[in-house]
Amino acid sequence: QRARARDRGDLAGASVRIASWAVAYAVAIWLGHLTLVEPTEFALFWPASGAALLWIATSAARTLPFELGLLGVVGAATVRALDGTTWEAVEALVAVPAAMAVFAAASSRWAPELRTSDGVRPISTLRQYGALVAAAFAAGITEGVA
Repeated sequence: QRARARDRGDLAGASVRIASWAVAYAVAIWLGHLTLVEPTEFALFWPASGAALLWIATSAARTLPFELGLLGVVGAATVRALDGTTWEAVEALVAVPAAMAVFAAASSRWAPELRTSDGVRPISTLRQYGALVAAAFAAGITEGVA
């Protein structure tokens, strides 16, 4: 029974964490939308990419597929709610989760000791920092190309 109670507590904690990141990501999209320059539709800054990266970087391995999907859905829904084009919504639905999947795969490959099934461990070496920077760079290239 203790194990079940602990699992329910873990699930509740994970749900709160995931919901909090989803809200933070939607707010970051809205903030970036406020900086759009008409008529170019170029944003002066885009905090949503950083929020997405932090969200996925702190995800446990067991919830990562769900969180990647939710990232896309939240992004597409927020973009459409802000009167974004269908293409922008598709980009939020596909390109951003694809880039974050690249980040997750690369960081898991280059610094496997950081991500566990229950969460993440703190960074403790310069090599780990380098691996995460390289993974973030690969994700940025992916998002830029997609």
